[in-house]
Formats: sequence, structure tokens, C-alpha cells
Amino acid sequence: MFDAQTQDAPAGSEAVFADAAFVASQALVRMSGQQDGDKALGRLGRVLFMPGPKETVAASKGVLHITINVSQGLAGRPSSARIIEVAMKSR
Repeated sequence: MFDAQTQDAPAGSEAVFADAAFVASQALVRMSGQQDGDKALGRLGRVLFMPGPKETVAASKGVLHITINVSQGLAGRPSSARIIEVAMKSR
């Protein structure tokens, strides 16, 4: 499930969140084709997007947390490679 905490996001940041969701979905699809990718995907039950001061990705208790720096526009979201790296290491 994809979810977004946008109550603290500035107006007009919808496109940045939409792009981040698209990039994350593409990363998860790419993961499914990698060795042990299905196992890593099975450990994730939720992808949560939120605004923050720096673009980051973290995984905890089945949730992939993606923080977006909306002031940087499309450059303010983590890359698909970074999303895959963190998701593959999730526990």
C-alpha cells in the first residue's frame, strides 16, 4: 500500500509526490526481477511518503519510508537505485 503524509507539504507539491510514487513503484517492479527481490518485497507492507528537509529512504517494521524535499522539486526525491538498495536490505 502506498500512503502519503502531506499535511505538512506546501501547496503545489503534488507533482513531486506523484513523481516519487512513480519512481518508487518502478523500483519495486525492478526489484521483483532481482535475486531475492521477491523475499524483500514480501517484507514490505507499506510505502510511506512524507515531506522533510532531505531526501531519504529507510525501512522499518515492514514500512518503506520515503522522505521528499519538496523545495528541490523533482530532484528532491530519492533515486530508484537508492530505494532498491534500502528495500533489499529491509528486515
